[in-house]
This record gives sequence, structure tokens and C-alpha cells, in this order.
Amino acid sequence: MMRIPLPQLSSIAHIFSALFLVSVVRAAEGPPPAAGATLQGAGFRFQSGSPGVLIVTEKDGPPVALVPQGEPVVSDENCQTPAGPAAARTFRWEDARGYSVSWTLSRLENMAAVTMRMTFENRSGAPVNLREFQLCRSIGTAVGLDGKLDGWFVSTLDSHDSADGGFNPSAVLKAGAKHQYLDTMTLYRGVGIQGLLMGAVGPAVSDVRFHCEVTSSGIDLMISSEMNDVVVDPGETRCSEEVAVMAEPFDAATPALFKWLAATHGSRTARGPLGGWCSWYGRGKAIDSAFIDGVCDDVRANRDHLPLDLIQIDDGWEKAYGDWQADPAKFPDGMKATADRIRAAGTLPGIWLCPVRTSLNGRHPDGTANEYQDASHPAVQAFVRKMLLDRVAEGFLYFKLDFLWIKNLQTRYDRKKTRLEIAREIYRIYRESIGEDAYLDACVGGLNRACFGYADAARIGTDTSRSLKQLYKGVCMADIINATGTNAWANGILFANDPDVTYLTFRNDDLSRVWHSYVGLLGGMTLTSENLPKLDAEARRNFEVLLPPTPDKGRAFDGQTDPWHRRFGFVASRPWGNFASVLLWNPEGKPADVSLAGVPLERLGENFHVWSFWDGKYLGVSDGRFALKSLPSHASALLRLTPVTDGPVLVGSTLHIGMGSAELKELRTERNSVTIDLTDAGAREGKLFIFSHEALSLVSAQGCKAAVESAGENLWCVTLAGRQRGTPNILNLARRNSN
Repeated sequence: MMRIPLPQLSSIAHIFSALFLVSVVRAAEGPPPAAGATLQGAGFRFQSGSPGVLIVTEKDGPPVALVPQGEPVVSDENCQTPAGPAAARTFRWEDARGYSVSWTLSRLENMAAVTMRMTFENRSGAPVNLREFQLCRSIGTAVGLDGKLDGWFVSTLDSHDSADGGFNPSAVLKAGAKHQYLDTMTLYRGVGIQGLLMGAVGPAVSDVRFHCEVTSSGIDLMISSEMNDVVVDPGETRCSEEVAVMAEPFDAATPALFKWLAATHGSRTARGPLGGWCSWYGRGKAIDSAFIDGVCDDVRANRDHLPLDLIQIDDGWEKAYGDWQADPAKFPDGMKATADRIRAAGTLPGIWLCPVRTSLNGRHPDGTANEYQDASHPAVQAFVRKMLLDRVAEGFLYFKLDFLWIKNLQTRYDRKKTRLEIAREIYRIYRESIGEDAYLDACVGGLNRACFGYADAARIGTDTSRSLKQLYKGVCMADIINATGTNAWANGILFANDPDVTYLTFRNDDLSRVWHSYVGLLGGMTLTSENLPKLDAEARRNFEVLLPPTPDKGRAFDGQTDPWHRRFGFVASRPWGNFASVLLWNPEGKPADVSLAGVPLERLGENFHVWSFWDGKYLGVSDGRFALKSLPSHASALLRLTPVTDGPVLVGSTLHIGMGSAELKELRTERNSVTIDLTDAGAREGKLFIFSHEALSLVSAQGCKAAVESAGENLWCVTLAGRQRGTPNILNLARRNSN
């Protein structure tokens, strides 16, 4: 690689330091720090970096590194970002060969954050290939850390590397280790109060790569915006992806980053998450029309208990990848007849496809023998449009689109587009082809920015599994739990998170119960692949308590410092009082204590009632010191935490796994009465638990049958049965002094 000398770097680095220091420590007064100052954050120091650009000027030639030379032209401006106002400073250098490089650093006013972005202008007489922008290259240790290295946890919000199909695990810092992350990088300790979040924020032009090498005192860092050797003709300018560095607590930085991405990439949240059935894990490629008919019959017959939104046919219906016609041996009547039967069952007809992946027996519109076709090729795009329009004509309204790997970039048709731009263009074609009214679930396996703004839902993790044993790279219970907790903040901001299917039969299977609890508390897509006609009553009820998905969105309470996310849930706010629904579980191979560390208990007050969902037990009143002691290996407890009040208060519900999040419309307490207004959500039978110093008795029940009895000292159980769907379920209870 050819490199141009860099004699004037220090002054640039010091300006960067000054900008970042103001953000990190929120210095409001005084001059910028002296040259060589160290950035002081909460337990860390971020030191200076520098820019660079890699280009290729000759066919098959070596990359040329353009690095700043000489004093730059400096300009300042105030700008507005999706995260608020910012002050920007741009450094511009001219190269004798006609290349111009600009580096812009912005300091946000409302949060401890800066951004970096670059541009490259080709004023020479010949085209060049732009390989990457180097937004930040370390000078020594970029991130210096206080305390022991193993107190810090490095990770990403997209553990599945959608650029090349790799899988990058999280890790405790260890000297000598090297890490590489796509688009986001997190570095936190404790429960995520101290640390950094770095991530691509726009304008959706390229993948961003974080290259880290751990030293004895911190991290050497290089942040690159990968331009994939796009052609830049004379007179053209290309910009990099902008990267934000946020020195905020994890639970503040992460939603801010996702909202920024929603503003620059788009989002689709109006449709919300769906609940339904898909064929893959139950039938695999053995799916056929007879089995689908059985599922349709069962859904139609049991709609009062299982009001599914969706029946989706997965892989196996087609002749071959790239030959998207119904296999006549499995679907002799064709896919339109099957879609009609699904619609007659009262659900959306759904179908799985992998539009740009093909097989030996499939079409190869780009003229190559490649398994993954060139998504930038006009013939491939035309093929994809027709294939999706054919499915729309058959009546499908839900599309699960899989395997979007943009490979073979060296032979791509459109040399003006990066990998990310090609991927976003094909997702635009997906959306245009299926129409605005169809539901698109992007099976991307992570936070793939290609689908933002086009997908209503996205698979945010790996395939599901009942076991901690890895089936293949990136697929085991540990991986799906890691992905669900890691990406939870995206749910409802970018799209509906799809964690993949849950299992409904978990008697004596602690891990499956843990996973079921994650799916229930997430508030995202809620799907199963179980054989519905053969489910027993207990398994049906396990599905019933998930439907519809809870309106409150669960998240991990560890600040991205625990790959097991052993504390997960939400704190809900309601006019009649706040409460928390929290899963605690033990991933260890031996008994262990699990506390409420990281749960925002300040929203509940000093003391709260503790109630356990799976066994329906009231555990009494506790405070922030509450912990499950010696919890057996892989065991869990799903708890509702309710503030202690003077009057009657709901402390538990078996109707829905959200324990009052979805099924409770309103609760009113008056001097002599309690009124409970329920929604249609949850099971048709179940129990509500109310803590009251006054005795409660049933006055009336509308839309259901009910009975009230004592369940212990000051605890009252309301047993419900026959809840009628589509009819108000209203309970009126009388309060009287128990003395």
C-alpha cells in the first residue's frame, strides 16, 4: 500500500480532542484543553484520532492512502441532527493530483456525543475506486480505561455480521485480543452506566467497521466507512457514513442511536408486531397443502382462544430456489388456493422466499453460476419484481424474505453503489413489489441497515433452539437470548423485532420456559411452529397468554455487559400506577443468586409487592435488595413488581404474560368499590390477584364469569372464566372493612 507522509497531524488530533472533551465531561466554561490533553469520561479516556482515505488509481493496482498533508482550510457551522443541535468544524485538504478530502467533526449540544464524517472529491482527469474512509485512526491508545480490563465489556448491537455472514461474540476485555464489529460498538462496565456507544447514523451509504485491539491499558481503534471500491468519476464527490460516539449511559445512548437511524434510514412501526404460526420448525421442507389445511381448520375452530394474525408457509413449498413455483407434489392446487384457505381461516396468508439466492435448478438472471445473484443487476431486479408480484397475485399479504447476502462485489454490475446501497435498493424493490399494504418481515438475523424503512418486522437474531449446545455457528439458546436482549431497544423504533419462534411445550424444560418468557416480555413478533391440532390444553394456554404481543417493550437491564441478559423486562406506566414485569434467570451450570441489579426500581418507589407468574405465588413485600437465592441452574422466575400503596392494588395476573400490560384496560378504585375493565388480550380463563387491607367481594361481572376469594392475608384472588371476545369484560368489586 502506498502512503503519503503526514507531517501535520498533531494539530488536527488536538482539535478533535478538544471537541470530544467538551462532549464527554460537558465542560461549559473555559478554553479548550492544551495540546495533548487526555479526555476524561466516567471511568475512561478517549484520546485523539486522525482521518484517511484509501483509493485505487489503477486497475488491479495497490491501494493508495490519502492522509492529510499541510494545514487544512477550516470552516465552522451550526447544524441540526436527529439528536439535536450541534456545532460542526470541517477540515479540508487539497492534493496536488486533484483529490480533495474533508473531515467534519460535530459536537452535540444536548448530549455527550460527537460525530465524524468525511467526503472525497475527484478533481483529477481519471476515475478512481474509493475503497474506504478512515474516519478515526488511533494515535497510541484511543480509549484508555480505569480499573482492571476485565471490568469492561466490549460488544455490538449487531452481533450477526450481515456484510459477510460472520458472527462476532461479545467479550470481557483481555490484553492482546482483537475485535471487529459492524456498524455499532459498545464499551461499558457495571450495568451500563459508564462507557461508550459508537455507531453508524447515516446517510445510509456504507457499512462501518470498528477494528479494536486491546492493549494493557485500553483499546487501539480504527473506524472505517467501507466504500467497496465504488467508482468515482472526475468531478464527482462521495461522502462517508457518519459515525456518532456517545458517552452516555447505555439506556440513553441506544434509543438515541436508533431514533437517529430511523430519521436517516426510515422506519415502519405503524403495523406493529403480529402473532401467528409458521411452518419451518415444525415441518421443515416437508410442508404441504394437507398440513396447512389442518392448521387452518384448527385456527378457525379455536379462534376464540388463539386469535392468530398470521399463517405463514416457510421454505419447502417451492420447486427450487430461483424457481419460485409451487412444488406440484406438495401443493397440487397451487399457492393461490392455499392462500385462499388461509384467508378463510381469518388470518393473513404468509410465505417465505429468498429472492436473490438461487440453486443449480433455479434461474440465474445475472448470467453467472453464483448461488447469490448480483442484486445490482437489472435482470436480477426484474426477476425479483416479477416473482414477488406473482405471489401478490396469488393472494399473499405477508412476506418473510431471507438470505440477502450481497457477495461477489468485484463483479457487480453497478460499480457506483456500495454493498449497503445495493442491499437497500433491493429492499426498496421488495417493498414496491409487494405494496404498502403487505407486511414485510426481513429475515436478516441482526440489525441490518438494508431493511430499515422498508420492513415492518425484522429477525433480530439467529434461528431458535431448545438447547445451549450449538447446533451450528451462531445457533443455540445462548445466541438467541443474546440477540434478543442486545437488539431489544430497536423494537418499536425501527420495526417490530422478530425473535423467531417460541416453544409451547416446556414441562420440566427450564430453558424453553426462559425463552418463552423472553418472547412474551419483548413485545415483538410472537410466533410458533408447533403442530397446533395436536397441542394439549396446557400448551394452548402457553400460547394464549402471549396473544396479542404485550404493548410494553421489554429490554435487558444489564447495559450490554452480560451476554446472557439474565435480567429482562419492562417498567410500565399506567394512570392507576406503575409496575414492572421482570424475568430473572440463572444461565450458570450451578445454583446462583440473581438480583434486580440494573432494573430501574426508582420508578416503583422504595417497597414493592413481588408476585411470580409461572407458579401464581405472592412472594410478599420487598425492596431493591430482593434477589432469588440459590436459583437452580437454568431456572427462572417471571415476576411482577408493584409499588406498595394504601388502597387496593393489582399485584398479579395469569391472563397474559405481561401481567397487566396487555389485558388490563383500566382499574379504578373508589371509596367503596374497585372496577376492573379488561381488554380482549390474553387467556379466556385465569386469575387476578389484588392486595387490599379491606375485604373484597364480587358485585357484578360483565362479559365473563367471576368469583372472588381470599388467597392469604390481605390478598384476594379473582377467578375468571368464559371471557367473551369482542364484549366488554368489566368487574365491579365491593370494598368493606375486614374487621
